[in-house]
Amino acid sequence: MNDMSKQTDRPLDRRGQFDRFDRFAATATVCDEGAGTVLGIIMITIATVMIVVTVGVGQILVGRSRAATAADMSALSAANALWSGGEPCEVAARAAEGQGAHLISCDVGGDTGEDVLVQVGVDVGMPFLPDMVQSARAGPTVCE
Repeated sequence: MNDMSKQTDRPLDRRGQFDRFDRFAATATVCDEGAGTVLGIIMITIATVMIVVTVGVGQILVGRSRAATAADMSALSAANALWSGGEPCEVAARAAEGQGAHLISCDVGGDTGEDVLVQVGVDVGMPFLPDMVQSARAGPTVCE
């Protein structure tokens, strides 16, 4: 028997040699060791990155919505305080804090002299992003 036949259990062709396909398959199986592990790690990494990006985008959208709600609430509260003779910017700051935001600016006056423009910021909870800032305006409208 041939020495090559003793090394492996593969059959020999008529010439006493391995078939070309068998030689290729023998070297391919040796080279493929660990490929499944690498592919699994790549798939897990891609899935993790997709989850992190999805959660980050969701966090940003929720922060934007919270900031818009806080700005609307602060502007309406300030306009009501201005209409009733109170201090509109102080009321706007308290309304913003009640919504988990902070008042950045408050401007009383506007086009009619009775408008209130507020700007509030909300922390989105992500370390690399600044506060989400939204503004809102409230005041009386002219009835015709």
